[in-house]
Amino acid sequence: MLSNQETQTITNHLNKVFIPHRSVLEMEALICTCLIEFGYEHIKEIPRNGPDVRKLQEILKIKDIIPLMEIVERFFMITVEKLKPIAMYSRNHHDITRMGNVIAYSKTRIPLFLALYRLKFKFLLINNYLQEFKNNGFRLPQYDSKTTFKEALCDNFYKINKRALDLMIPEKHESNEVRRIMELSGKILREDIIDMATMEDFTSPDKNINYMMRSIKASLFLVRYLFSKIDVNKPFRTKDIQMDVEETISSNVTIPDLIQAISTFHSEENADLLKDSFLAFEFLLKSILEGINNAVEISSGGQIQLNLHSNINDFNIN
Repeated sequence: MLSNQETQTITNHLNKVFIPHRSVLEMEALICTCLIEFGYEHIKEIPRNGPDVRKLQEILKIKDIIPLMEIVERFFMITVEKLKPIAMYSRNHHDITRMGNVIAYSKTRIPLFLALYRLKFKFLLINNYLQEFKNNGFRLPQYDSKTTFKEALCDNFYKINKRALDLMIPEKHESNEVRRIMELSGKILREDIIDMATMEDFTSPDKNINYMMRSIKASLFLVRYLFSKIDVNKPFRTKDIQMDVEETISSNVTIPDLIQAISTFHSEENADLLKDSFLAFEFLLKSILEGINNAVEISSGGQIQLNLHSNINDFNIN
């Protein structure tokens, strides 16, 4: 569960700035739900192709489902249409970077910062549990011996992610009559967003890790889509030029296979192979976090430079 300090950080820093852009969280929840029906490959090229509202509704297979169509419409109206492109600067034709003024365009970029916050938040959840596991002598913190590493990691991810959404989407205290009218009208309520964002596919034998990956890919999609609207196509650069962060995150193999390897070797008490697979996963997470940090730096015109294990809400823009 979130500590009191983490809870205070989320409520004090995020609710003041991010919550007016609830459309980002609604869209994340929608994409997360849609990915139960189709894989990431189905939506992977959407940021590059830039479909309009109607076409995106068609691709997501939500035509004629009015409440879900309205989520996409709000996302475009409140978020997409207000984003300002980042200016391009280059000293030569081989050194082109995207820059911008985070102060001047801060209001238009808040949805992008929120999407980046959510993406990094999810990888920090994984990384933090990994470090707890390591610091606990490769024993599962807060779980019994019958629980596998994969089950514990995914369960921890699910609980904290759901708790964070509870905190980030404030509860409105409307009257019972108003609430009844909203329910009858088919409006998307706070509980609907949280349910969509945390929905599990109980038909899958690997429902826990599939949920975690869907949640991550939903955030990845939003980040990529919003960056495409400000003319940035490759935001996730890393020191390791061999790694394509977007491909690594969206892969159905890389992250799930490493988690499964750690889980298997932990259950088999194979210390050597457990250590090898753990180090490989640590390296992978480090590269992904570096890539997300680079995206944050680009989106802020170089004005937000995060530590590896900090997030946007830890940064104070004067």
